[in-house]
Amino acid sequence: MQVTAHPTVVRLSSDDPLTDLIIELNYLRKKPFSGTTHPLLFFQLKHLFHTLESVGSARIEGNNTGTSTKRCIRTTIRLRY
Repeated sequence: MQVTAHPTVVRLSSDDPLTDLIIELNYLRKKPFSGTTHPLLFFQLKHLFHTLESVGSARIEGNNTGTSTKRCIRTTIRLRY
């Protein structure tokens, strides 16, 4: 059995709140990156939270990635420090 997905174009009206959100996100995407946190610390925290999010997502989906996830985290920590 083969399932094919066909892309669809979403058409939004100009008064739709989603249109405003898309425009705002596009503006923020082009905004220069700045802040008071040191960039090294920021990117380490960002990586940590992305890893934790991946672990949580894998557990929710029921993937059997527990062992490989732990190994990945240990390896990442060893490589960084």
